[in-house]
Formats: sequence, structure tokens, C-alpha cells
Amino acid sequence: MFRTLDVHKSRCSQVQKLNVQKSKSLHVQKPRRLEVQMLRSPDVQKSRYLEVQLFRGRNVQNSKCSEVQMFRSPDVQKFRCSKVKMFKSLDIQNLRYSKLKMFKS
Repeated sequence: MFRTLDVHKSRCSQVQKLNVQKSKSLHVQKPRRLEVQMLRSPDVQKSRYLEVQLFRGRNVQNSKCSEVQMFRSPDVQKFRCSKVKMFKSLDIQNLRYSKLKMFKS
């Protein structure tokens, strides 16, 4: 669960991670693609799903931080883009995120 530092300026007060799917990759050195779905709000009526595509670097051990673009869907009128920095822990098999920061554009 992630809470923004300034709740008044951001609608995203809480982010809840639902599901992480890892694509099959034969080679470890090649970047792997991850799909992460997150709830934008704990309120069910106002909650929207976010689709995140995370591409890790060519060298998995050296890629600790990655910048991804988060696109909100399916609300097209309020379509916005955000930058997310995800810091991966050294445990690559479990692929746990130690910290997640979301910046609204």
C-alpha cells in the first residue's frame, strides 16, 4: 500500500497492487516484460485500473531503477500519463518492489 505525501494535491491517496504477470523468457540477459495492474482508488466506484509496462535493462543485476509510463484506462477523456520509478530488490526470482513512487504529469 502506497500513500502520497501530499494527499490534497493528488487524487491517488492509495495504490494497491493486484497482480504481477511475468512473461516467459529463455535468456536472462534479455529484458523481461512485466504487466502490473493497480487500483487507483480504494473506492470501488471511483477505482480505475492502470496498465504498466516495465522493461528491465539488459543487465539484470545492474538495473535497479526503471522508468515506466502509466496509462489510465478506459477513461479516455481524462487520459493522463504518469512516470513511475520502481526499485527492484536483489531477489530477482521473487521480484519484489521495495519502493514505488508515482508522479502525476
